[in-house]
Amino acid sequence: MLVVGAKGHAKEILQILEKDYSYENVGFFDNLCEESGMFFDRYLVLRTEYEVREWFANDNRFVLAVG
Repeated sequence: MLVVGAKGHAKEILQILEKDYSYENVGFFDNLCEESGMFFDRYLVLRTEYEVREWFANDNRFVLAVG
């Protein structure tokens, strides 16, 4: 599951995913965030359209988390 956004609303979405679902393959996309390449030091943050295309080649599920 790719979560689009990596700020406050994305944290809320992550809590739901971790609690209610057993997603092992969770990543985030945020091309504007200047923080490190990991979200909570555990989840990969994609930065480019190319990385998103590669992600969707294996898993095309996503959720918008832009507040």
